[in-house]
Amino acid sequence: IPAAGQAIPDGSGGVIIAYTDDDMNMSALKIDSEGNLPWGADGVSLNMGDSYLSDIASDNSGGVIVVRYGAGNIAAQRLDSRGNVLWQMGGVEVYGGPAGEDRLVSDGSGGAIIAFERDIPNADGIGYSDSDIYAQRIDAEGSVLWGLDGVAVRIKPSLPTSPSIVSDGTGGAIIFLGHEASIYAQRI
Repeated sequence: IPAAGQAIPDGSGGVIIAYTDDDMNMSALKIDSEGNLPWGADGVSLNMGDSYLSDIASDNSGGVIVVRYGAGNIAAQRLDSRGNVLWQMGGVEVYGGPAGEDRLVSDGSGGAIIAFERDIPNADGIGYSDSDIYAQRIDAEGSVLWGLDGVAVRIKPSLPTSPSIVSDGTGGAIIFLGHEASIYAQRI
């Protein structure tokens, strides 16, 4: 039974649902336009360890890209239209440190751009004082393209968290952040 899930159209009249169950296992389930379950009744396990589903996006080929956080990092995984796991076991690491909310959007070429909160530890090493917003791009083969930690989108103390992201229609993205009475946007 799914504890949390998200859905996207599969591009052929069906839907792909990604979910985390009560045991923190992530899976994806496809329902085609006639109500069939081509990936099986329980879907396909993403083998991403104990983690929480963050967001999903189409790979523009009938498959899905899933991003998750947990185990001290953010990782992404891609399934093709047949439900085959395409990237490495456990997913491709997007960021290897403490992080908060993350969102992704298709890059239009089988990959994705992920926007995420990168937590800043307190001076005493206990807890986190703030978050900066970073972005990372992964290509269709699962290669990380924007350096080990991604690129800074917005770095400033006491700024917003929980980024939103949309495609710019040309292979990039626009990231939005809200804070108090202001809205910030950055195109990458």
